[in-house]
Amino acid sequence: MSLSLSSISVFQFKNYDFEQYRFTKRIVGICGRNGAGKTNLLDAIHYLCFTKSYFSRTDAINVKHGSQGFRIEGHLQLNGQEEKAVCILRETGKKEFTLNDEAYSRFSKHIGRYPCVVIAPDDVELIIGGSEERRRFIDTILSQLDPLYLQALIHYTKILQQRNSFLRSLQDGYGRDLSVLDILDSQLAREGDLVFRKRAAFLRDFLPLATRRYRE
Repeated sequence: MSLSLSSISVFQFKNYDFEQYRFTKRIVGICGRNGAGKTNLLDAIHYLCFTKSYFSRTDAINVKHGSQGFRIEGHLQLNGQEEKAVCILRETGKKEFTLNDEAYSRFSKHIGRYPCVVIAPDDVELIIGGSEERRRFIDTILSQLDPLYLQALIHYTKILQQRNSFLRSLQDGYGRDLSVLDILDSQLAREGDLVFRKRAAFLRDFLPLATRRYRE
């Protein structure tokens, strides 16, 4: 795969009113004073790859203070073909993502089109932190490489939320049909098995590589 970012424009995104940047070199360094927006620019690039922020789960907090909505537009070269990716957060709070002026029905369909690797200071949590950070690391990689894994992970998370909600309703005295729990458990086991097997296969390939690099 050949992939490069040719240009990006940001409007009302974080500390930016409007800025446009063009990239003509294979390796680009971004420099500036503290608070100039270096990290915010990288986060805008992350939006083009993942349809969301690296730092926050809520899109609304990425709108420039005093403004309504934001727009990020990127022009990329993918295998020699130019593409345009646009992420818009409307004033209503609705988020839209288009590729070459065609809107996605589901944002998850975009994941993996522009593979992205983030190296950040908090990566140390992969070593000293809990298992949740390591699972998130694996999920980020596999979701870009394997659409089946991404869909299984989305379904697993949704079913788990439904199961937890149902258990809370039982605790509060609502709902008596325990067959619903059996159905949710069956669905959870099916999706969870696929997620587990693909994670295990990834680690079988990844751990020897990581060990060799560490020794070098």
